[in-house]
Amino acid sequence: MTEALLASMSQFDIEVELAGRTWVVPAAPAAAWFEAVLSSGACPVVPGMLTPEDEEDMVDLILDGAIAAAELERANHDALGVASGWNWWEAERLIVSIAHDWKVVGGVLLQHGIRLADEPLGAVLAATYALATANMNREDRFAFEAALTAPPLGHAEEWFEGIGFADQFQALIAAARTGG
Repeated sequence: MTEALLASMSQFDIEVELAGRTWVVPAAPAAAWFEAVLSSGACPVVPGMLTPEDEEDMVDLILDGAIAAAELERANHDALGVASGWNWWEAERLIVSIAHDWKVVGGVLLQHGIRLADEPLGAVLAATYALATANMNREDRFAFEAALTAPPLGHAEEWFEGIGFADQFQALIAAARTGG
């Protein structure tokens, strides 16, 4: 089964490795993930969604310099990606878009029986995607897909790694340099 399917079927704990320790983001419905992503906090998921005790322990490690900002950013991205079943930037873009136009999107989701407080994050994002693209023509859908899936500046490597193109791309560059 794919990550997107699993993330749509249930809510589950997510393990994150930082500072030689395994931290657990407890299973949470889409509403909690929306709240975290939309909080504008620097570290909304890790340590933001950890248990209060773990959050306090992690903040201490961050303040002591045992966890670097880049590691923390990566942990937040990875956790969002696992919980959603989407690339983290796609999940973030969908969440922000849903919130921005909540009167319409929220209404449609509620009409279809989808409640953020009850559903897994992946299910809400998949339903929103399906509703958004259902009546798009080919060109509009292509533009929507391009805007949704394009990695943010500085994160293209994650996209290439995620779809397995990193090695192929590096081989093409090496071949171009050597004329092979």
